[in-house]
Amino acid sequence: MPSSGIRITDAYEQQRDEVRRSLPSLLAGNRRRAISKALGDLYAEDQAEILSELTPEQRETALRFLGERLLPEALTHFEPSLLLEVVSCLAKSRFASMLTSLQTDDLVELFELLPLDKRRKAMDLLVPRTRLLVKQGLGYSEDSAGRLMRREIASVPEHWSVGQVIDYFRARRSGFSDSVQTREAFYTIILVSSGFRPIGTVQVSRLLGATRTTLVSAITDQEMHLVDADMHTDKVANLFHKYGLVELPVVDVNGRLCGSITADDVVEVIEERNEEDIFNLAGVSSHDFYADIGRVLLSRVPWLSLNLITAFLASSVVAKFSTAIEQLVALAVLMPIVASMGGNAGTQTLAVTVRSLALQRITGRNVRRLVGKECLISVISGLFFATLTGVGALLWFDDAALAVVIVVAMSCNIILGGFVGVCMPISLQRLDQDPAVGSSILLTTCTDIFGFFSFLGLAAWILL
Repeated sequence: MPSSGIRITDAYEQQRDEVRRSLPSLLAGNRRRAISKALGDLYAEDQAEILSELTPEQRETALRFLGERLLPEALTHFEPSLLLEVVSCLAKSRFASMLTSLQTDDLVELFELLPLDKRRKAMDLLVPRTRLLVKQGLGYSEDSAGRLMRREIASVPEHWSVGQVIDYFRARRSGFSDSVQTREAFYTIILVSSGFRPIGTVQVSRLLGATRTTLVSAITDQEMHLVDADMHTDKVANLFHKYGLVELPVVDVNGRLCGSITADDVVEVIEERNEEDIFNLAGVSSHDFYADIGRVLLSRVPWLSLNLITAFLASSVVAKFSTAIEQLVALAVLMPIVASMGGNAGTQTLAVTVRSLALQRITGRNVRRLVGKECLISVISGLFFATLTGVGALLWFDDAALAVVIVVAMSCNIILGGFVGVCMPISLQRLDQDPAVGSSILLTTCTDIFGFFSFLGLAAWILL
């Protein structure tokens, strides 16, 4: 970490970029001390990022030279495909000490990325209490608040005074309790009843502004948000976004406080969801950058195969009208325009719908309004752009009938693209499927087939 303890953005970024640039030459020269100092002065996120950019041989050397200066938090920032490699380069004692320095939410995140055999061995390195907490966290579903929450909770009884709270945390600088440590900052203090049920929260700033004799219950915000440990992380993220929260208590099935979720963890969830939606629309994975060639091919081949099949379906429609195309070459020139405009219009609607679903803006009450709105937009834009295209076709080929054909076909295809773009992801979600996965390919298939069929069919009927 930088010795000043203060991050001066421009200076630190220059330092980080210099480390990235000079590290390969330092590794080639086996400059142990220089490598240890260069990487050791970086933050955990940047240590993981720069180490991930190296070759396996360079990474092993850098980790050996870095030694004790590899920050424990860096383990949570490696891609899953690299984490096992990094762990295998660490000595057992060093890995154990790094695990004991991590918060429970980071430990759960780390352990869920390890293979089962490695996970069992790593579990043995934890103290019994921490091992139990991590196992409890892993017992929740992958995308639940229980997986995301940390179990280091700043909580006090409802009958305490401000002075008692301050004295308690001063006296226990090493931890909130015998098993929970204060290595991580907290923003609020949760007031609990005798049954350890949360009854309110107190902002630290408000606590420090009160007199020592004031009861904590007197300055407690009773209107707090609570989430069940089984709640999906997307819903948790939406709560943070909607209400501007910084920390959110989590309760178990009995209503007892079992953890809390902080804003920094939710930011990661939002980034991951946005990234996942983008990659799913393209049929690829966010881990492809670091994965080996074989694994990347295995993940992409199914989608490319599906795309090839749909392309053949669209081509078979064109083949049905090969005679018409031979007689009127203008059809071959114009038909890609009809298909592509429908696909592009549908993709715009698809992107808006998938994002709205991710933010849970679409409900049973407004879904009809959304579908109607997008269809109306498609009708207006379809008529507008189809008319422009028809005028262009008329000027280009001097054929009024051809212009009418392309106006009708393009209008219908753009309207279809908008309808499919909004209805398909909604339907997939109601079938408990990811609305982003495969939607773009299915949308393109619909607009290509219908676009070719409508344009060439109308042309064969009217012009020939």
